[in-house]
Order: sequence, then C-alpha cells, then structure tokens
Amino acid sequence: MLALLVSLAISLVLKRNFSQVEQRLVKLNVERALEAVSSMLGQLDDTARLFTDSGIARDANVLLDPAFQRAGMNFVAVYDRAGEVRLARWIDPASGAELKVPAIPSPFALVESAPGLLSLGGSKFLIAARPLDGGVLVIGQSLDSAAVHDLAECSHLSITIHNFDSKSLPPEFSAARTRIAGGDLVPAIVTGENTIAGFSVLRDQDRKPAVLLGVSIPRDIAQTEQMTTRCVIFALCVAGFAFAAVTLHLLQKHILSRLLALSDRIVRIGESHDPTGRLEVLGNDEISELAKAVNEMLGALEESRRSLREGEERHRAVVEQMSEGILLIDVTTRCVLEANAAAERLLGFTGAELRDFSLRKLLPPADGAAMDERIEQLLFDKGHFTSEQPYLHRDGSQIHMHAVVTVIALGRRQVLCVLLHDVSEQRRAQEELQRAHEQLEHRVEQRTVELSRANSLLTHSLKEKDVLLKEIHHRVKNNLQVISSLLNLQANLIEDPDALLIFLESRNRVRSMALVHEKLYQSGDLARIDFADYIRSLTGGLLSSFAGRSSSVRVAVEIEDVMLGVDTAVPCGLIVNELVSNCFKYAFPAGARGEISVAMHRDGSVFRKRLIFAIRSRSACSSSPRSPSSSTAPSSSSISRAHGSKLAFPRPRESEQDPHSGRRG
Repeated sequence: MLALLVSLAISLVLKRNFSQVEQRLVKLNVERALEAVSSMLGQLDDTARLFTDSGIARDANVLLDPAFQRAGMNFVAVYDRAGEVRLARWIDPASGAELKVPAIPSPFALVESAPGLLSLGGSKFLIAARPLDGGVLVIGQSLDSAAVHDLAECSHLSITIHNFDSKSLPPEFSAARTRIAGGDLVPAIVTGENTIAGFSVLRDQDRKPAVLLGVSIPRDIAQTEQMTTRCVIFALCVAGFAFAAVTLHLLQKHILSRLLALSDRIVRIGESHDPTGRLEVLGNDEISELAKAVNEMLGALEESRRSLREGEERHRAVVEQMSEGILLIDVTTRCVLEANAAAERLLGFTGAELRDFSLRKLLPPADGAAMDERIEQLLFDKGHFTSEQPYLHRDGSQIHMHAVVTVIALGRRQVLCVLLHDVSEQRRAQEELQRAHEQLEHRVEQRTVELSRANSLLTHSLKEKDVLLKEIHHRVKNNLQVISSLLNLQANLIEDPDALLIFLESRNRVRSMALVHEKLYQSGDLARIDFADYIRSLTGGLLSSFAGRSSSVRVAVEIEDVMLGVDTAVPCGLIVNELVSNCFKYAFPAGARGEISVAMHRDGSVFRKRLIFAIRSRSACSSSPRSPSSSTAPSSSSISRAHGSKLAFPRPRESEQDPHSGRRG
C-alpha cells in the first residue's frame, strides 16, 4: 500500500514537471514563429526604406512593375494626405487578378506605427509604410498559404493561421480563441495523441485581434514522461514488496506476537469485569510502555468504579431517607421504573409492585388524560411543571399530593422524575379555614344587616331631633317676636322721648336675639348660622328702626364667610346691635349724611385664633374727632375666641382711638 502511494506521488510529480517542460517548449516555439513574422516585417520595412531613399518609389513605372510581385510583394500603394490613392497595384495571389485598392482614412497613422498587420477587403497583409512627397508609400505581402509556408520554412516549425473572427475555426483554434479572450496569452492545447499546439494572436494596426497563429509540435516529452513513470513505478513496486516482506517478518517476530498476548489478556480482564487484574510487563520498549499504560488505566478504572459505587450509595441513601416520594417513569410507556421508600409509604405499594405500574393507574380516571397532555407539553418545552391533585392509595382512598414533574437523563435515555409531597393536612387546614371564612362572612353579613337597621333607626331619630330643634328655635323666635311686638305696642303709648328710646333699644335687642333663632331654623345646620348673612339682616333692621332720625346714613357690611354657634352668635349680635344703635343715636346730627362700616376678619395669629370686629362711623358734617361727651359712641370693638370656646368681650379704653374716624375704640 505504501509503495502504491509512493508510486502515485512520484507519478504525479513527474507528470507535473514534464507538463511544465512541455508548456515551456510550446511557448518557446510560438515565440520563434512570432520572431519569424517580425523578421518578415523587418524585411518589408527595409524594402520600403530602400524605395523611398533611392527614389525608386517616385517612378510609377518601376513601382508598378510585375517584378515586385515576383519579389513577394503583391500590394504597393501611394496615398496622399487625405487617404486617397495616387497609384496602386494589388494582385490577388490565388487568382493572379488585379484588385482595386481602397482608400484608407489616415495613412500617416501607418507611418507612425511600427510595421504590422493590415486588413483590406477581407484579406490580411504584412505591411510597411514610409512617407513619400507629402504622401505615404505602403508595401505589403498577403498573409496567404505561401507566406505561411515561408514562415514555416524559415522557423522550421509547423505553422497554421486562421482569421481571429472566423466562424468556421477548427476545434483547437476555437478553444484557443476562448482562452486568449480569458487572458491566457499563449495557450497550449493537446491536438492529438502525439501532438500539442501553442497559439498566439497577431493584432492589426488598430491593436485589434486579426489572426490566430498556431504552432504544432510532437509530444516527445509526454512520451518520455510516460516511459519514465512506468520505470519508476515498477522499481518502487519491487522495492516495496521486498521491504514489506522483511517488515512483516520482523513485526511478527518482535511486535505482533506480544501484542496478541496483551490483547488476549485484556479480553480476559474485560470478560471477568474485574478491574483489579493487571498485565505482565516485560522489557523496556514501547509495548512494555503500552502494558504500563493499560495497567494505569485499569487502576484508574478501579478507582473510578469505587468512587462511583460510593456516590451511588450516598445518593441512594439520600433518596431513600427523603420524606418526599420520588417516582422515575419511562417517557414512552409511562410506567414506573423506580420508587423510593417514601413513595411506597405514601401510595401503600411495595417497590416491586410499583415497577411496571402505569402512571394513569395511580391517578383518578378523570385526571389521567390531563396528566398525559401536560407530560407531552413538558417533553416539548424541556422544562418542568407542578400540580396538586389526588393520587390513589392501595386501599382505594385518595391522597392529595403536590407533584413536581421534570425530565432528567438516566444513562442514554430520558425519564420523568415525579417528586410527591403529601398535602392532605394542608388541604384539610385550608378547607377548615375556608369554612371559618364562610362563617365569618355570614356573621359579617348578619352584623351588616343589624348595623344597617341601627343606622336607619339613628337616622330616623336624628331627623326627629332636627325637626324638634327647628321647632324649638321657631318657638323661641316667635316668643321673642311676641316680646318685640309687645314692646313696640307699648312704645306707641309713650310720649316721653327718653322712655321711648329705651323701649326701642329693648325691642332691637330682642329682635337681634330672635333673628339668631330665625336663621338657625331656616338653615340646614341647626347648630351654626352664617354670621355674615345674620349681620346684614341685623343692620338692615336697625337701619329701618332709625330711618326717621338718620335717613341719610348708609350701612356697609364687609364680613368674611364664617359660621358661628348660637352661644357665640347671640352675644355678638347684641354687641353689634348696641354699637350700631349708638352710631345712629350719637354719630350723626339731625339730617347729617354718613356711613357706618361693619367689618369682620380673621386674625392671623399663630397661637390664638380670633375674629376681629371693626365698626366705624363717618359723618359728613364734622371730620374732627369727638370727645365722649359729644354724644358719640364707641366706633369699634373686637371679639376674640379663645381655646375651649370661651368668648371675651374687652371693653374699649379711653385712650384707644380709631385711626380712620378719630373716635374711641
């Protein structure tokens, strides 16, 4: 086998090397053919130079003499600057007929370029051009079979040419044109069993491909390569067979026999399943090292088995001592494979009875299909799920258990691991808790009904008390109104002005108290009244009472919205009644115009919350302050409410003066 591989490698190397030599020889012959073409172009260029330098080209008779054709030049023409033909001669080499020479667009371009190839009328010419008397002399030789024969004779090569754009090229020329178009400048193509050809392209004066040139040579190098390869392979095969025979003999004697003995001993140890056995080590060579390595592997295997056995024992002890039951179930058959002691105790079956026991037999019939669906979903999702449902005991009773089901790998197969926890006690506790909750809900509903009834009774009683309070306030107001009417009737019989004034003041005081009770039973709140509305009604009544004495006096009320209880509103109303009455009696002379201002605002004190009254009078007849003896009453007062709902009525002092009206406060 080794000899065959070596022979194949040598054959490939020889073939590649000989192929490279053959490729280089082909390229060399193509270069020789191109040099022959260049030599022919050089001869034409020398001839054109001779014609122009010697003056022969200026003699038309000499230039058009048939002797030039015999010299190999079958194209002679002189063009002017515009490319028009002055004189010309073109002989068809195949028929010998004289053809018409066409005009060319830029003859001086032929002079500027080196001698080369020119396409005229479908024929290819090797040409050379020289300037002549403001024109251009062009001489050429048709690239026909005779010219190709001359090239072959000159280079001692087998040369063939075809037009590059011909549609009927031989297969090898067509393949060469494709490879040249792909970038291979000198492609080499095998044209027969014993021949190979190299190809190149000849371009015209416009640098366009015009002619394909092919050079064929015999494949002597390929034949030499085949012969050399056969000889080398034969020699290698002979040497390989000899080497193989000697090697096999030595292997059998020194290696194979010992390896067979080692293999037999290893097989016996494997069949006995006893890793404590060891191989015999003889010598200090590679086979002895192999025996030592096998002994070390057997020692490691023995230690691994011991560790594995201990680990299995620990895990089994843990599993057996767990309070939760564990079932291992086959994912395909859904049968129990293993069960721990806790599972046997929970379900009432022995381990032998549980093995090969279907999981659906441990569940109520109604829960089996749902469990199968959840297991199928688990196998698809590769996760786990939990459930709480009854399991069947051996005695036929049902035990509620919380189960955690997951997929684990057991060796090379997957199994379901079901962890069971008895939740019967918890379920009974939940049921008792639910019953207690329902009883509590029932008691709450009963208590709610009782409270609703009590609330209805309280609401009804409160409405009755509200009606009673309104009636009380209404009767108090009526009684006070009767007193006020009696005072008013009595006043009509009094002629003494001072006595009449006393009766009127008493009537106004009674009215101020009656007005409080009137506002109370008219408002929705029976404990408090809107004090601003009360003051407006009170001052309006006083203004009507004193209309005869002070008809030109206006009362302005500026009071913040505040609610006051009856205990506070009555004394405040009496104070306002007294102050405003004094203003009407003493602040305005007969017929004088003026204004009485009643204001109340909250004091912004941090430690005390107070309501401040300010009552001022302005008379149009006098702007100077009056003394107490000038029949002027105090014009301002303040009321403060202290903590504990106590009222204080500070008396005005002699020294306090109102800053606006100049009267005492």
